[in-house]
Amino acid sequence: MLLKSKTDVFGTLRPNRKDLPKELKTEKLKKGDLLAYQRAVGKKGNKKSNLEFRIELAERIVEKYHTLTHLKLKPAETVSNTLRLSTRHFLDYIPLIEKKKEPTRRCVVCCRKNDANVKRIRRETRTYCKVYNAPLCAIS
Repeated sequence: MLLKSKTDVFGTLRPNRKDLPKELKTEKLKKGDLLAYQRAVGKKGNKKSNLEFRIELAERIVEKYHTLTHLKLKPAETVSNTLRLSTRHFLDYIPLIEKKKEPTRRCVVCCRKNDANVKRIRRETRTYCKVYNAPLCAIS
């Protein structure tokens, strides 16, 4: 059968294999005879290049996950930043809390500055301005 098709392939086959043609199940072989079948070889039809496949995949991902939801932005500060930074501040210690004996908060001015590695500087302070309720260290 396969010899007529000029096919010479060998291997072992289970008779209960999925999609096995009935011809191959019922065929009785003599010693040395072989029968073979291989599915999905030389599949013709829609052959896409790698680029076409990736473009189609990207389009499907965009269709599935693209949403028109917008990010919610924080409301603008009521107190002008320029006024807060240019006026004189009268520092006081941050009020005590039950859980902390010496409460600290991050300094507003120092947190905005960047160091050489473009990382935020975190400086804890115990003082704050009562008027603006902003933690400020005495250095800045």
